Amino acid sequence: MNVLEPLRNHAYQQPDHKAIVTERTTYSYQSLYHRLLHIKKMLESFQIGVGRVGVLTRDHETMIEMSLGTILSGKVIAPLDRKWTNDQLLGILKKIQLDLLIIDQAFYQPWMEDEVKRIVYRDELLMTKYNEGDGISDVSPQSPFYLSFTSGTTGLPKPFIRDHESWVNSLIRGQSVFRLSRLDRVGIPGPLEHSLNFFALIQTVTVGGTAYIRQGLSPSGWLHWCQEDQLTDLYVVPTMLTMLLSGVQFEPVTSAPDSLKSVIVSGDQLKPADREQFRAWLPSTRLYEFYGASELSFVAYRSPEHAHKAPDSVGVPFSGVSLFISNQQHQRCLDGEVGRVYVKSDMMFSGYLDSPEKNRDHFLGNYFTTGDLGYMEDGYLYIVGRERNMFITGGWNVYPESVETVIRRYPGIDNLAVVGLSHHLWGRIPILVIEQALADSINMKHLRQYCRDHLPIHEVPRRIEVIPTLPLTNSGKLARRQLIDMLEERDGFKI
Repeated sequence: MNVLEPLRNHAYQQPDHKAIVTERTTYSYQSLYHRLLHIKKMLESFQIGVGRVGVLTRDHETMIEMSLGTILSGKVIAPLDRKWTNDQLLGILKKIQLDLLIIDQAFYQPWMEDEVKRIVYRDELLMTKYNEGDGISDVSPQSPFYLSFTSGTTGLPKPFIRDHESWVNSLIRGQSVFRLSRLDRVGIPGPLEHSLNFFALIQTVTVGGTAYIRQGLSPSGWLHWCQEDQLTDLYVVPTMLTMLLSGVQFEPVTSAPDSLKSVIVSGDQLKPADREQFRAWLPSTRLYEFYGASELSFVAYRSPEHAHKAPDSVGVPFSGVSLFISNQQHQRCLDGEVGRVYVKSDMMFSGYLDSPEKNRDHFLGNYFTTGDLGYMEDGYLYIVGRERNMFITGGWNVYPESVETVIRRYPGIDNLAVVGLSHHLWGRIPILVIEQALADSINMKHLRQYCRDHLPIHEVPRRIEVIPTLPLTNSGKLARRQLIDMLEERDGFKI
């Protein structure tokens, strides 16, 4: 088995069909496959066995070729995030023990020599010619091929392993819902070192479609990209869809790309205002939101039909996914009862790298949890927040993400956060944090009244803090712990 077997087949069946298009390069299936065979021969020359290959580069083509070439060769690819600090990178390299690191010279640090067996500059690869390898490597289904990292909001990202079989199963389940084909032109605007975008790339080339890779687009640039390349599908995180929709302000409504048949969103839940604007602007485009995690792959998805029936849910489980909502006694919760969400499927990861205690702590039998809290109702899954984000005020549990969902329904509300700050009497109290630009544009008195009218008394924010911008992680998610520390270390601006 090899997750890229379908790509080899496409190279023979549709050799001239476009496989991947970047700003600088267009790969046909034939040219891509032959380039990957060259990469395989190069890796064989380094004699690293079935070792781990890291890539740290700003260059799209290098990331594409080295990542896919490493997988085709039966080795393990580890795409490294160029946004990591040197301290993060050092900690990660110590953990993952790379056999080979392909790197832009600008990223090189002398201390890397002590952490990696061999380092090769990207420019050296471009100047070296290799013969082709002898075809795709056939490995066992449980062989690891992908070493990636959780996008945690605190501490060092945790490395985890995926094997060929689990990824193939994910491709099959994704295809059963999203139904991409060789005729599709799939836009992937995020960095390939993030697992969502990497999965979108592999899904596209294994169905025989064309992947369009772009980064750093302005809001109006998104519209032009969709139109010029006649994109049929987009894989995005919520912040990217917000950027696309903000571009509509600068373009006439008639500029909506009529080629776009689906937009696939993951990483967080969309804001209600973004959903409404999307439906108004692209009424015939299907909006899919799926809930999952790096460790779990697909868990649940929300189609337009599900959104109509259960608008606050994350949808229904993917085929082959079993959910267990557990109370504190590890008993199954009743419908509507909040508990820890455990997942079992054949799409799950192989485990955290060299962290048996983390693997053990997250399992309940054959079920795994990432710490999300939620409940089931009428077959739909509802997520109320992360266990680590929940806080207690006066004996009541408060789930910040659920409070944020309600407040986002207030007209004009965009970026916001709800956090629990220490209080001498109540333990913690809910605080609403918004950005200065938003505070200048809304009626604070009306907002406070809205919260009192729509939230239980223990969830109503005790005060509103205004800051210039909300802190975000490298993957664009709210850095909640950093925000709490920042607020507790200073006298906030109180309203």
